[in-house]
Amino acid sequence: MADAHAEKELVIFGLGHHGRMETVRRTERPSSELYKQRAFAKYAEAGFNELDVKGFGNDVPVIKGKYDGRKIGFCAIPYGLSYSWAMTEALKTAKAAVGIGFCGAVREDIKPETIILAREAAISSVATPNPSWKEKLTWGKSDKILTDAIASKIRKAGYETVEGKILSYINIAYGNEEFFRQAQENGFLGVEMETASLFQTANFEGVPVAAILIVSDNAREKSPYKSKKHFVDLVHELEDKGEQVKMEDIARNALLEVFKGK
Repeated sequence: MADAHAEKELVIFGLGHHGRMETVRRTERPSSELYKQRAFAKYAEAGFNELDVKGFGNDVPVIKGKYDGRKIGFCAIPYGLSYSWAMTEALKTAKAAVGIGFCGAVREDIKPETIILAREAAISSVATPNPSWKEKLTWGKSDKILTDAIASKIRKAGYETVEGKILSYINIAYGNEEFFRQAQENGFLGVEMETASLFQTANFEGVPVAAILIVSDNAREKSPYKSKKHFVDLVHELEDKGEQVKMEDIARNALLEVFKGK
């Protein structure tokens, strides 16, 4: 049980891919001592101190440290909707949280490397695209003040940004044009697998939350979405350019600004 009097931390979730931790995770198991050493080095370079690895089992590493005297945790959530339990554990001691991940754009005018700020996110409980998916949605919402602060910092950094609804789907509907046409008609900007679970869990726990999603490609195009491997390759290209680490730093600074003294 969490100590009610302990200082609550600011939490940044890597959704599917994990910012500074990801390049280490590609070659080292999160439970290994080498992973710990290399991950610590990356966060120490970024100005963190008092670093420690906590983790929820072998699959969900959590790195905790201090930045400007404030406790911040980084929780690496694997792909999909099945790790909401880990989100719940991390949020028990959280003051506020931001999720950072990737998504496929639903609208054709939203280009790769655009940043989508999720104001709302919905989970569809229908595993295969069919006409009933729109009636099977459950929703979660982001915190307006935190999302506004992140939006301001991202735009000042020169990124193309859109804001709106995200669809978190049980499986990736590769190139299913009819499904994505319906998603666009219902106001969704992008599709991925984790954000709605984060929002719903944070809403239940009473924790302010936001999400930053980097567009990897257009989900309506069949060719890039032939396989999960191809999607991962696209995401790794963006990670190698440092996009997720930049968003991680923006999220950290927005959290520190909004929750200064709180």
